[in-house]
Amino acid sequence: MSGHLEAWMNTLQLRKELRKRVDDLSSTDVSVLVNLVVDKLKQSLIDDEPIEIRTFGRFSLREREARVVRNPSNGETTRMPTHKAIHFKPSRALRAKVNEINGT
Repeated sequence: MSGHLEAWMNTLQLRKELRKRVDDLSSTDVSVLVNLVVDKLKQSLIDDEPIEIRTFGRFSLREREARVVRNPSNGETTRMPTHKAIHFKPSRALRAKVNEINGT
């Protein structure tokens, strides 16, 4: 996958990759930019606002009903309360590209 972002990337790796690709931004500028984007994405989800990034996908919150769950290590059951979970729906373009790369 030469020239592509790695499959798993944390913010430090993202900053390094952006710094390599954009010559006219300093390391500080790249860090500020990445932090601003990540903070905005987090705040949007906290505020229950969906996030859509064209050609990538859509993040939204879904409410999960309360349910009884079982701990697989000891078999003990417990009640999980109603909670919100982050849902990601990839765009058609991303799904097509992933399937093309993976040969499916």
